[in-house]
Amino acid sequence: MKKLLYTLSAAAVLGLSSCDNGFEEMNVDPNNPTSVPVENLLTQGQFALADRTWGTAMNAEWGMLLVQYWGQNQYASESRYQHDKAYFTGSWQSYYANSLKDLTEVERILGETEAVTPQLEAEKKNMLAIVKILKVHVFQIVTDTWGSVPYSQALNPAEYPSPAYDTQEDIYLDLISKLDEALSELDNTNAAFNQGDIIYDNDIDSWKKFANALKARVAIRMIDANGSASTFLQQALTAADKFESNADNATLVFDNQIQLANPLWVNVTQDNRDDYSVTEFFVEHMKTMNDPRLGLYAAMNADDEYVGLPFGLTDAESLEASKDGKTSRPSGATKDEQDLPGIRAKQQPAILMSYAELKFIEAEAIQRGVIGGSAETVFKEAIAASMDAWGVEEADKDAYLATVTYDAANWKKSIGEAKYVALYGQGVEAWSEWRRLDYPQLTVPAAAITIGNTAIPTRGYYPNDEEGLNAENVPANNYTDKVWWDVN
Repeated sequence: MKKLLYTLSAAAVLGLSSCDNGFEEMNVDPNNPTSVPVENLLTQGQFALADRTWGTAMNAEWGMLLVQYWGQNQYASESRYQHDKAYFTGSWQSYYANSLKDLTEVERILGETEAVTPQLEAEKKNMLAIVKILKVHVFQIVTDTWGSVPYSQALNPAEYPSPAYDTQEDIYLDLISKLDEALSELDNTNAAFNQGDIIYDNDIDSWKKFANALKARVAIRMIDANGSASTFLQQALTAADKFESNADNATLVFDNQIQLANPLWVNVTQDNRDDYSVTEFFVEHMKTMNDPRLGLYAAMNADDEYVGLPFGLTDAESLEASKDGKTSRPSGATKDEQDLPGIRAKQQPAILMSYAELKFIEAEAIQRGVIGGSAETVFKEAIAASMDAWGVEEADKDAYLATVTYDAANWKKSIGEAKYVALYGQGVEAWSEWRRLDYPQLTVPAAAITIGNTAIPTRGYYPNDEEGLNAENVPANNYTDKVWWDVN
């Protein structure tokens, strides 16, 4: 919080000063502060979001596996969809008890403080709008993972110890409303937080662009399930404030300190793990397309070749297929060379939303007749934006784009497969888009079918704690049920 931004009410000041004999100093534990600056809470909320969504539990061992970017080298049960309810406890708690709780606490503190000037009131309004956008993003991930979840009664345990589960449709419509509120409240003639914003460094224009990008994502995701989505999508894509280049990408750059580094780097170098190879499906798909991003997404194997791991093998088969460096690992950190460029590099940014993703949404909106333009042109611009973001050489990018075709008659395949490649690293978002567009066409591995897992999960399990502590509200808990917007 800005050092002199707010003033306590007169009654509170009198209450604090009327009996000051120094006793309060004796009763303060400096290691357990009773208040935390809102900047600290903002940073904690943002980092917890990126660390969970970009790290191992929700990304490497869930989203990245479900869409078959990666496979497991030895302990391959998750590649055969052997996730149980307990598996999701940490992620559920991280989103609700860390990210959302910290952000809600920022709202509470700001709501209970009094700005002493109109300018400071305007700055406070900007702060609250930024937090509102962040909470939309977290809840979008939560509801896309689980479907119906606690929302309207969430984060208020004193009043709602057993919160109701809102339908995903109701949540989605309210997310749109919250983004519209934030957009109307943000004012770039005033500042926001002094510090603590590790996504956009308190740049109001950037937060406006991100809010419209999120609105476009929410709208396109529900476009087959709700008739109002086209209107929301058109509003977001024609707004004055929207992503215009990769410079606008919503990313969180991890720190050089180990405890704040890329969790995928930590997994390899600090936890001494070698759990993942890039899959045969993904490698062969990129080879077939002659996609120059392959060398940026994956490392060569011991024979200086790109070789993918067949997905969904048994533990023994996975170990045998990947041992001695036979298969390509994800790019970036390795055990012997700890900080190479790539997805597992120490400070590789976590991508919350990119310009490339927005361009794919725009291409689809044109194809659906929501806005005007050339879907093929924007489709290629989306691919180009992804390549630029990953550092593809200009000549390689141009050569690739010259060979790319867009099939308007089967646009879901064209957009779905190209978007799939561009979302590499964003496992949860790639899984959501696969569920929505049904491309690329993925198959269930034989080793999963053998043990009775005959379908790729289309939602996460509600954790055991919810079934035990909130049993009267928890919906049916089947991981092959479809979420509301997944109508195909």
